Amino acid sequence: MAFSDAALATYSLSLMRDWVQAWTNMTGLLSADARVGVVDMQDPVGWARWLTPLARLACALGGSDPTAAPWRAVKERCDDVVRASARGGHLQIRAGMMMHDG
Repeated sequence: MAFSDAALATYSLSLMRDWVQAWTNMTGLLSADARVGVVDMQDPVGWARWLTPLARLACALGGSDPTAAPWRAVKERCDDVVRASARGGHLQIRAGMMMHDG
């Protein structure tokens, strides 16, 4: 079986009922030193908090769950994690190197 050196999930994991299983499937196809990235959504924070109803409506129309927070898996399962956010915290971006088991 061939393994990949990287995977990127953009605005997709929060669409899945069981995003944890999707993460497991995706990362199971990666080589031991692969990089992985996740871009997904949450409720806006700080100054942009007043946009929460609009952000939730957009997520609902698109079928995503803004409370899923799939980028947490990058923090939990990766080393050298890079973190960023945009659009008042509505967009959450994480990237890292898969941790070696053992």
